[in-house]
Amino acid sequence: MGTVLVVLLTLAAAAFVAYPLVRGMRQRPIPSVPDLETQMAYADAEEIELDFRTGKLDEAEYAALTRKIAAAADDELERRIQAMRKARRHTAKPAPAAGGACPRCGAPYDPGDRFCAKCGASLAQALVCANCGAPYDPGDKFCVKCGKPL
Repeated sequence: MGTVLVVLLTLAAAAFVAYPLVRGMRQRPIPSVPDLETQMAYADAEEIELDFRTGKLDEAEYAALTRKIAAAADDELERRIQAMRKARRHTAKPAPAAGGACPRCGAPYDPGDRFCAKCGASLAQALVCANCGAPYDPGDKFCVKCGKPL
């Protein structure tokens, strides 16, 4: 009976210690591997640095090669930035919340909310368009933002 208890306590202690380690491994994102062109650029830069430090290149050659690699890297970074900006422009914008937007700060709120979670403004008197959530004044017949009848 004593050995079984010792084994169970040992297993429980091992599980207690291992659980955060295993859980942390699952949550850690896997780093992306650079593409082949990037890896080649790193290798070229390291080779130039090694050649300069071992005396195979003089300072003028080293500076010229470093400028050439830096210009290529800048061009590649600019191309990637432009691609990311283009992708961001073409993504769909999130739909406004079903409750509308706060008339003071524009933060979305849910139907039934009485106060804005962001700025604390009262939403009781807030008149908002059911279609787009834009605030409107009493007496308005159409939304100034989307044009739908109120």
